[in-house]
Amino acid sequence: MVVAFLPIFAANVVFAKRFADSADATVSFGANLLGAMVGVAWSIWRWSSGYQDC
Repeated sequence: MVVAFLPIFAANVVFAKRFADSADATVSFGANLLGAMVGVAWSIWRWSSGYQDC
């Protein structure tokens, strides 16, 4: 169960570190949101197109 949440935890740690070092918080937060939206769109496209890893 812990292994399933490890990538999410790692992404949060990386974002927090990069966000703290950022000169412009608005751009950093916007880039994070854009990346999340692209990831969700990619997942939905893969799911709707019937893509399988096998």
